[in-house]
Amino acid sequence: MARLPQGLSVALALWLVLSRTSTASRTGSPNSSHWWGTEDYTRVKHSAEQLRRTGDYPALEKLYGQALQQARIANHPLAQVSYLTALGNTYVFLFRYTDALNAYREARQVAESMGDWLAAGAVAPGLSSVYFLVGDSTAALGAIEEGMAAAHRSGVHPYYEAQLTLQYARLSTGSTQTAQTILRAIEAARTLDAEHPLDNVGLEAEGWDLLGEERLLHSDLVGADNALSEAYRLRVLRHPADLRFSYWRLGALRLAQGRLTEAEHLTALAITANQEAGADLSRGTLLHQRGLIRQARGETRPALEDFAAAAESADEWRLAVPPASQATLAAANAALEEQVFRTFVEAAAHEALAQGREEWIRQSFLASEMNRAASLRQSKDLAEAWHRKLPAQYWTALSRLRMVEMQSLREGPVKARTGYRRPEVEKLQLELASYEAGAGLGALPNKIENFLRPSSLIHIQQGLAESELLLSFHTGKGESYLWAVTGKSLHLYRLPAAEQIQRSVDEFRSAIAGHAATVQQGEDLYKMLFGKLDIREASKPSWLLSLDDALFDLPFPALRPDPEHFLIERHSLQITPGAFSLAHSSTVPTGGFVGVADAVYNAADARMAPSRSQQVPSSRLQLNRLPASAEEVERSSQIWKRRTPSPPRETHVLEGPGATRKAFVDTLSQAKPATIHLATHVVADTGNPELAYLAFAVDAKGDPELLGTAEIAMLNVSGAMVVMTGCASGVGRELPGAGLLGLTRAWLAAGAQAVISTGWPVEDASGDLLPSFYTHLFSNSTSLTLTAAEALRRGQADMIHSGTWQADPAYWAAFQITGGVR
Repeated sequence: MARLPQGLSVALALWLVLSRTSTASRTGSPNSSHWWGTEDYTRVKHSAEQLRRTGDYPALEKLYGQALQQARIANHPLAQVSYLTALGNTYVFLFRYTDALNAYREARQVAESMGDWLAAGAVAPGLSSVYFLVGDSTAALGAIEEGMAAAHRSGVHPYYEAQLTLQYARLSTGSTQTAQTILRAIEAARTLDAEHPLDNVGLEAEGWDLLGEERLLHSDLVGADNALSEAYRLRVLRHPADLRFSYWRLGALRLAQGRLTEAEHLTALAITANQEAGADLSRGTLLHQRGLIRQARGETRPALEDFAAAAESADEWRLAVPPASQATLAAANAALEEQVFRTFVEAAAHEALAQGREEWIRQSFLASEMNRAASLRQSKDLAEAWHRKLPAQYWTALSRLRMVEMQSLREGPVKARTGYRRPEVEKLQLELASYEAGAGLGALPNKIENFLRPSSLIHIQQGLAESELLLSFHTGKGESYLWAVTGKSLHLYRLPAAEQIQRSVDEFRSAIAGHAATVQQGEDLYKMLFGKLDIREASKPSWLLSLDDALFDLPFPALRPDPEHFLIERHSLQITPGAFSLAHSSTVPTGGFVGVADAVYNAADARMAPSRSQQVPSSRLQLNRLPASAEEVERSSQIWKRRTPSPPRETHVLEGPGATRKAFVDTLSQAKPATIHLATHVVADTGNPELAYLAFAVDAKGDPELLGTAEIAMLNVSGAMVVMTGCASGVGRELPGAGLLGLTRAWLAAGAQAVISTGWPVEDASGDLLPSFYTHLFSNSTSLTLTAAEALRRGQADMIHSGTWQADPAYWAAFQITGGVR
């Protein structure tokens, strides 16, 4: 173990920032004023301290809300800043991150409006902490830098100097200057006045803790021990209420040192102290740490139970992350994936194979799939927030209801101190219904799955047709795993480590795209991944692929189950965002067809007005024309129009100068299409697969107009099928719009049932694959008889047997279909 756990541990690490009394009651200058000496202030302060000790945060919210109103009536802006900050702190412990952000921002605005830059700076640690909690480290660092700049405008007090500096150091951990920054903060804490001794000691101890983490990051176990022991000494002597932080960190250190008995004892003390303090935020982190210790001691069953409980707690935390941004969701889920879920999945799968325990096969599979589906679920929540124009309070209530459901599944009746007893469930449901009724819309689904319940697996299996096989992958450092699921069975198979899979996938993908793949390569990779399937599983004609890591880059259709056949000749293949996203659709398309092709991408295009082309600077991004794309889309639209159920549906094809971003978005809004076909350039930063852009015709300045993933996710294309084809001739950085974290994911979040995309850029030529796909999709004029995956399979098989240049897998194997609907 090279460092203390991150992700959920952020909540525990930032406890001092969010719960310290002075942050709430001494937000402005530490010097007293007429407000701080009043009877009302004293009453609120003492009541708040008592409620904080008992963990009654709903009551604390009410107390600070009333105090804020009094401060507003008294027209005391500094007190308003204080109580807004205190409310922000309270909202964090209630998992209400949207409300917390709003409270902190308002506090900062009030402070800046009265020119109190010290107060504005003092708000920054809380605001930065919430950004950090939800995984947005860039916003967190920006908030703390703004706070430091504001505080220094009026001469920062040593207390806030230490607090701001520590938060800055936490956000810049790992740099060469971090240790020196922490030591400066510790020195500032030591020079504080004696007015608030407990706060001073708390700050200094927090500094030593952070220095210990930094030493541990650099594998300096001796230095880490010295720093963490100093924090422990200070708390024993002056601040025993915060000893849980030292127990936790020293437990992690003892684990790194291999002193397992001490590690377990210290972690147990941290769990007990944390429960007594009502600090539910860190439950998953502490259980995960205890699981690691028990695993190192060879206590497999207790370790697995801890990992399972930690994963449950982690998902509860994730449900509370507000629909703020795609970047925030991705970052938060990445932290959970790495810290909690992967640990449990790998430990449970390993134990299942070692002992043949069906219980752990089931739980490892469901935990993996629950984590996989949660991210897309949140992305759809974000899209719903945009589509429905529902207020932030709606999403707060929804998060709270989901938390109650999760806690009830795990613990039975909800703990009294959370403030949300069972009668509160009905109140929350009525609150949600009122918002939805006001918007004139139906209720959002908010059913929570739980991987500890056998019914979750039954739910998935009941959704699989007799012809379907769900194949779920997990790649790990030591070994990887494949779960094969049918309507009646669940089997687990061991696969090679992630590094070996990555190497084989890269070699095969490069060989396919470069027209150099051998039959043996396809056979070897097929055997590596699917060679252990039993005959009943392998014979299922429809395969649903739930992928991980490097497998997103694998051209599955080109694998070879035998020397004479490609995999796509035997099975339809559909990539799914996860088992919990699977659904069947019995409806036929009722909307129209919208296509985009052969846009004007550059100033040299003859279709661009000469007067405009002469005004375009040479430094502008210029993309090559895709002339064959017009024929591809036109042929596809005509086949689609002829074969869709009568009456004929409208087709809209945007071409040339008319293929603008605005025209496309407007057409989507008006036509409500069943099919969206995009034969366009895709431009993206290859270093960040989450960010990709569809390119449309150039604007008045000569720049291609771009529609990015975040904007696409905000569109409403419910029930549509999206087809994206790309090209290798574009200038600039390009990325095929296929990865689950790119354009495909964005379209799914926007409501698409399925997305067909390319795994690599294909040649700009009027090929037959897409027209063949549409021909098979509608086998007659009255009904939809094939799934999109089966229609694509038949189209690819047509290409294999075409005897033309299109028989090369470099062309047809690039196409893949992703989605949960069949």
